[in-house]
Amino acid sequence: MPEIPHIEICIIRCKKQSYYICQMVFLNIPNFTAHDYDFQRNMLEYYEILLVPIYWFILTKITIRILEKRGDTEIALAKKGLHLKFIGAVVGTALFNLYYPGGDTTDYYNDGRLLNSIFLHDPIVGLKMFWAGGNEDSWSESLRPIIENFRFAIPANTWLVCKFAAFLEFFCFRSMLVTTMLFANISFFCLWRFYKKINEIFPQIKKYTPWAIFYVPSLVLWGSGILKDTICISALAILFVSIHQIFFKKEKGFKWLIIGLYCGYLLAVIKSYILLSFGGSIMIWVMFSFVEGNKNLFIQLFAKMVISIVLLIVFIIGISKVGADIIQSQIEDILIQSTMTGQYLKWVSEKNDGSAYDIGTVDATIGSFVSKTPAAVNVTLFRPYLWESRKPIMLFSALESTAILLLFLYVLFKSRIYKFFTLIISNSFITFCFIYTVIFGTFVGISSFNFGTLVRYKIPCLPFFLIMLFLILTESKKKRSLISQPAQ
Repeated sequence: MPEIPHIEICIIRCKKQSYYICQMVFLNIPNFTAHDYDFQRNMLEYYEILLVPIYWFILTKITIRILEKRGDTEIALAKKGLHLKFIGAVVGTALFNLYYPGGDTTDYYNDGRLLNSIFLHDPIVGLKMFWAGGNEDSWSESLRPIIENFRFAIPANTWLVCKFAAFLEFFCFRSMLVTTMLFANISFFCLWRFYKKINEIFPQIKKYTPWAIFYVPSLVLWGSGILKDTICISALAILFVSIHQIFFKKEKGFKWLIIGLYCGYLLAVIKSYILLSFGGSIMIWVMFSFVEGNKNLFIQLFAKMVISIVLLIVFIIGISKVGADIIQSQIEDILIQSTMTGQYLKWVSEKNDGSAYDIGTVDATIGSFVSKTPAAVNVTLFRPYLWESRKPIMLFSALESTAILLLFLYVLFKSRIYKFFTLIISNSFITFCFIYTVIFGTFVGISSFNFGTLVRYKIPCLPFFLIMLFLILTESKKKRSLISQPAQ
């Protein structure tokens, strides 16, 4: 193919640029400057110093008033949990702007700010952009010139976060700190509903539950900002509540079905491996719980074994007969995406002298996935170790993972190991938490390869893993106390 002369390339580029300019003028789009598209700059403004305390006070008042109307009595804990979320939101945003400018948070916020401006300038175009899914083929030719300089208009999972940010910016004068606080406030409501549900199901661990949901540092810091992780942990919490309401409470089933489907949609779009891990695991809890009403332990174990075999057979038939190509390709896509993401993050970390870790070569196959499960789960739950923290901010993550490791070993020792695994088999909820932690931990362990990223990726499983440990500890203490009591 003959080369195109340089002058013709210039003419083609000029024509293309002229076309884009005409499109922007025709669509009545604001004239964004290079400064507007600069995602690496500090995006905090001086006026936010005044807005933050005002919104802090207003949001706290509104939140507490809503909880009081619902009849909640744990107002002191709610205030503490909400304020921790606000602190995590403000500190996390400051880190992304002052400590190392740039990053996902600033990208999501800035794209949201641009979308917000477009909507105010031309609501029709703004609505079209809100309606766009974010996939490559979801953008019409008329909208492509607009998103050319957007950072996260493609793919769908990042564009969804940008749309959330753009919507919330309508209520806070486009303040980045206040937008982050609104993310944190919504997340708090979701986690509070999850907290109340766990206490309803397991009142015996009520004194431990806040430590699993509100006091974990990584959940406070990385689960409160303008991030995919904030939306995921929030959607996961409400999805859990929805499933319990539908299958166990059987109240307002249609309402909770709609809510659950929407939360499932958010997880499917943003991080499908979370939905895959959680969906398969929680069905085991739902099905196992139906046979736990039988007091005969042997019948329980036999029924659970039959259910497990049936689920495995259905899964195999589903892949091989019903939708082999579709299901297998979806699983392979998740594995490929996880592996490629991990390898890319490892390369970036090593290039920038970051905190990379290595669990060996990982291929995008189910066999490789299973073989790396022990190392990947260990990384997700218990690393970085203290000696692996190279930066001050990583030291906090190392302290948290060390505390979780010590708690795990303490529970393992107190339950005398045998009882630890017996409870995992005999209690369907603990079984669910264990399976979900293992599957999710494996996905995260093979898709991070960087401790900085790992800290954010792992937060959706931490509450369930900690609740599992607290349940095992409580059940072990209860059985020891019954044994130690003298016969009447």
